[in-house]
Amino acid sequence: MGVGQEIANVGIIAFGARRYVANKEAYEVYLEVQNSGPTRARRKLLLANGNTPVDSREIVIEPGETLR
Repeated sequence: MGVGQEIANVGIIAFGARRYVANKEAYEVYLEVQNSGPTRARRKLLLANGNTPVDSREIVIEPGETLR
């Protein structure tokens, strides 16, 4: 890509994970994904614990939108 060309710019801007105090086997996860690009973005979001997938979903993010 050259200078001045529009590109898809989607990324994770915040991530946090912590265990529940009452249940050490359970976690709470916080995630923010932002689309800084000029067009709608469709992405697959995969959450894994090491090599073990925990959750997977497709997300659609509008230009300038942040999903939490």
